[in-house]
Amino acid sequence: MLIPDSAAVLATLLAFVTLIPQITKLWRTRNAEGVSATWASLGAVSNAAWVAYLASQGLWLALPSTSFMSVFFAITVWLIAWTGRPSFRPVMLGLSWGAVLTLVGVLGGWSSLGIVLGVSFGVQAAPTVFTAFRTWAPSGISPGTWQLTLAEGILWLVYGLGYADLAVIMFGILSSVTAVLVLGRYYSTRHRWLESSDGPPLRSPT
Repeated sequence: MLIPDSAAVLATLLAFVTLIPQITKLWRTRNAEGVSATWASLGAVSNAAWVAYLASQGLWLALPSTSFMSVFFAITVWLIAWTGRPSFRPVMLGLSWGAVLTLVGVLGGWSSLGIVLGVSFGVQAAPTVFTAFRTWAPSGISPGTWQLTLAEGILWLVYGLGYADLAVIMFGILSSVTAVLVLGRYYSTRHRWLESSDGPPLRSPT
């Protein structure tokens, strides 16, 4: 299928750079306000599980992107900790999520794991949306990362629809919706750190 496969190729290429704007901003500014360490920890684990699932289904075009995303999410966790934010709890939550995914795969097989992975982005997205909306001035968020996430989500949705893969379809939808929410929060509060303000920003939750 030309269109779905082309969408997967483009999404794979985007995945190589999706987290680079966020990683670069964290490294350059040492500012993690609005960036969830739990999101990054869950992302590293979920993408590792996606690698196993995609390989089992023979969806080879999607493998490179998910492999790189797992590594980039792990780097993001490290950088958030480097900024001074607590990282033990987010890492433990990530490991616990990995144990849940492993149990699902062992007991329910690949089909069950695929269904859980389809909604796993919702589990992963909840902390990042919560953190972005809880933080008074989420200045640490990189809009570039979420713009790329939106484009990638749409492309994976096209790919999933083309091959009638429910897990990939759900991932595409949840990814796109999350990106819109985070971008909306970022741009609607941007004036808070661009202009002087008397109200002190809240520290980002994990």
